[in-house]
Amino acid sequence: MDDELNGLSETERRIVSLVAYGRTNDEVGERLILTPRTVEWSLTKICRKLRVRSRTELAAKLATHVSPSAVRRPANQLARAAVDDEPTNQGRSKR
Repeated sequence: MDDELNGLSETERRIVSLVAYGRTNDEVGERLILTPRTVEWSLTKICRKLRVRSRTELAAKLATHVSPSAVRRPANQLARAAVDDEPTNQGRSKR
């Protein structure tokens, strides 16, 4: 599993971390400034790469098979910040 995580992009690792915290696609999208559809597509690719079938299985696999050092520190710190902070619009206006 550790090697599989290394095959994920930074964005995919952020998504995995947020999903493991129980966030919905909408919540992940808001925090990472992605559309829910982009999050859904990314999760499809992540599940394929990690050989899991659902976000529940993904979270369980991470909880039981991954040591804290397996997720690279920058992605882990960014995911925690994304979970803790309010979403920012970074100059984008909401419609």
